[in-house]
Amino acid sequence: MNLSVPNSATNSESNPAISTYAILLLSGMLFGMCISGNMTQEIKTWMVLAGTLGLVAYLVGNRAAQPQAQAQQRIATMQVEERLDRHSHFDLHAEDLRLDQANAAGKSN
Repeated sequence: MNLSVPNSATNSESNPAISTYAILLLSGMLFGMCISGNMTQEIKTWMVLAGTLGLVAYLVGNRAAQPQAQAQQRIATMQVEERLDRHSHFDLHAEDLRLDQANAAGKSN
C-alpha cells in the first residue's frame, strides 16, 4: 500500500533551524539559572529579559503556526474521507456483482 507523506515532513526547507519547543526549553533554562542565585544582579536582569523574549517568541511562533496546522489537518481529513469513499464504493460495487452472479446462477438452474 502506498501511503502519501505530507510535504512538510519531507521538505527540509520548511523545517525551522530551531524548533519552538527548543526556544521554550532554553527560556526555561534561563529563568532557572536566574533563580539559582550564582550571578550578579545585572546578569540576572539580562537573563530574565532574554528568557522573557524567548517566551514571547515561542507564544508568537505557536500562534502563527496554528492556521497552517489547521489547514493541513483539514486537507488530511479530506484525503482520508476521499479514500474511505472510494473503498466503500468499491465494496458496494463488488457486492452488487456478487448478487448479480448469484441471481444469474439461480435463474440458470
